[in-house]
Amino acid sequence: MENDRLLISRFQELSSRAYNREEITHSDFLTLDEQSLFLNLVGPKGGTRINGASFSLVGEEEGWERKFVLFAPEALSENEIGCEVDALLSCLRIAPKAMKFAEELGHRDFLGALMSLGFERKEFGDLVVRGKEAYLIAFRKVVPQVEDELKEVRHTAVVVDEVPLKEAPISVAYEEKVISVSQSRLDAVLKDVYGLSREDGKKIVEDGLVYIDGRLVNQPSFLLSPGERVSCRGRGKFIFDDVLGESRKGRLLVKIKVFK
Repeated sequence: MENDRLLISRFQELSSRAYNREEITHSDFLTLDEQSLFLNLVGPKGGTRINGASFSLVGEEEGWERKFVLFAPEALSENEIGCEVDALLSCLRIAPKAMKFAEELGHRDFLGALMSLGFERKEFGDLVVRGKEAYLIAFRKVVPQVEDELKEVRHTAVVVDEVPLKEAPISVAYEEKVISVSQSRLDAVLKDVYGLSREDGKKIVEDGLVYIDGRLVNQPSFLLSPGERVSCRGRGKFIFDDVLGESRKGRLLVKIKVFK
């Protein structure tokens, strides 16, 4: 696809610039498909460099759905790179002016209000709604415009202020549960996690809706390993955390962490 070709070219350009000019470069915030495209470019064994520049998926450790790729020259230390990331990002709190009279607002309401200002989705990372407030990860360069122009979400007047990223309530909460499966096949695990039929579990994999550790997987028979993170479009995310043993009937007892 043309869009994929252009994005791969963009990754190559950013990595070359980071190496040749010895400066930090980064992509926009990426969708799951775009992250998968990047990881396929890196290759199945991963790696640490592209065109001489080191890279990292920012947001991976935090469990963000929307991440971006940061490219850095060899000379920079991990500490220096961390400082650069902190300088790039901001977290914005969007809250009603009068909490008592505020509407019940959802993810689409907040995101729609931002898009109406002329922004593109790729300029923002995850948006998390907590009660009647929302917390938004964004590149720092867009912060002044959001603070100046976002005055209303639906019919509710709002105020926008910046909060320290490390203190913002954007960490992902999850619920642990134990399921019993015949084997660690992807379609079988999806069936039990989301209460699907085996056929529906197979279909959503074949339809290209499931990603494992950022990579698109379309084989229902894929065997999950402990620690792998599964993202299923339209249904959510979970971690295939651990195999606890076998039941008396010989089925696997598996601990799953389902993100809320």
